[in-house]
Amino acid sequence: MKPTATTVAVILLAFAAAAGCSKAKPKGAECSRNDDCGAGRVCVDSTCLLVCGVQTDCPAGRLCVAQLCVNPRQGDLPSIASVSGNGADTAHIDDGLLVTGTILANATFELRATGASPSIALTVRTQSDTAAELVFPADIRAGVYALVATNQSGSGEAPVQLTLPDFTGDLAIERINAATTSGRIAIGRIDLASAGLDAKFVDSTGDAMTGDLAVAGLLGVARASPAARLEVGAGYTYVKASGSSSQGTPRCECDQSATLADCGDPATVTAIQEWTHYPSGHCFDHWDIAGLGATDFQLQAGEPPLPGMVVTQEGRVGIRTTTPLVALDVTGVANSAFEGFSYIATGFAKLSGWSAVTCATREFNTFGDSTYDVSTGTFTAPKAGYYRFSIGGYVQTAATLPDDHFAVAFVKNATFNRFCGAQLSTPDTPVPGCSGVIALAAGDTVSLASYTTIAATFGSAGVGHFFWFQGEFAGK
Repeated sequence: MKPTATTVAVILLAFAAAAGCSKAKPKGAECSRNDDCGAGRVCVDSTCLLVCGVQTDCPAGRLCVAQLCVNPRQGDLPSIASVSGNGADTAHIDDGLLVTGTILANATFELRATGASPSIALTVRTQSDTAAELVFPADIRAGVYALVATNQSGSGEAPVQLTLPDFTGDLAIERINAATTSGRIAIGRIDLASAGLDAKFVDSTGDAMTGDLAVAGLLGVARASPAARLEVGAGYTYVKASGSSSQGTPRCECDQSATLADCGDPATVTAIQEWTHYPSGHCFDHWDIAGLGATDFQLQAGEPPLPGMVVTQEGRVGIRTTTPLVALDVTGVANSAFEGFSYIATGFAKLSGWSAVTCATREFNTFGDSTYDVSTGTFTAPKAGYYRFSIGGYVQTAATLPDDHFAVAFVKNATFNRFCGAQLSTPDTPVPGCSGVIALAAGDTVSLASYTTIAATFGSAGVGHFFWFQGEFAGK
């Protein structure tokens, strides 16, 4: 707040009296009396100073001290003399701190935790040159801090230790309940870990809770930001049966009647295959099926129920069939991820005799590009199992004779594995396809080698006239 006209007039008169009736200002001086300085300024020690009421009245680089905008000096540093709580007594905190000292009017305040950063900014509720009331943020925690006051000249600080309340948990609940009539508690953060305490919801007497616990929002257990009604972080979630050390049975209820009856509650585990399907909801029960004996385990779906999946006592699994004949028996189409590769050559030239053949242009490789070396045309098995390889396409020659022929071999770990062959009948010969299944260990390699009686070129740029090398994982 700026000084009133009356305040300014009093200050001007005071400095006018101090300045006396000098007729001329000293050489090099800015002023010798207030009239030399203009409106809103006074002459102090031959210098014109702006009159101020608060710090914002002064230009950048100046401090408002004793209602004058002066240059900062070491003596203008803020100083903290005492720190206390703003609660019912100085040892307790309501929502902040009371600070006394000197040159506090234009300071900002922060708490700096010992050995930690960043600092915690405090809001100023009231402030004067000798006192300030500061307000904590909502998530302030117990600990040892330095309270730092800072202005344009620098800063001053004092140690502050914030401790947990010294009253019992029962007294804390009493204080919370006494402070509200809505029956609800708004909690920012309660630090129990540093006090070595556990949090419990109990009735007014005893150590158990027999009433209801209602949570309107999202509830996270070991999860800071839950995204569901109940979200559990790392670790297992156990539902214990009362009076038993065994795991209980998680159960949900379908909204299929006014009474919210359980969705299927078979009297014995042997009747598990007769679960009732309720179209209005999706529910589950957890069962230990180890004691089913000779009974198959079935999951059914639809209305009326249709076979979904069955696990027989012999260990066979049936999908949409209740009588699987093999380890996995599927009625209908079964989708599985294809694992394989395909590379082509559109002009790979070789001389007569045996030499390696490189198909370097990638069509696809679901194994990943690292499994195929395009510089040598070599495939490396990413895992053990049986692989099916095949080749085919066009081979070009300058001319052919009746005895000119073509052979190709799959090469496993630099050793010929199996051969295919054909007759080169025309300068542009579509050779028959060739395939084979090879057992590979992880890291084994397969490449191509070819024999021709004359020079030949594998593949051309014509539509479909390429030469191809393909492979796929057939199984273990």
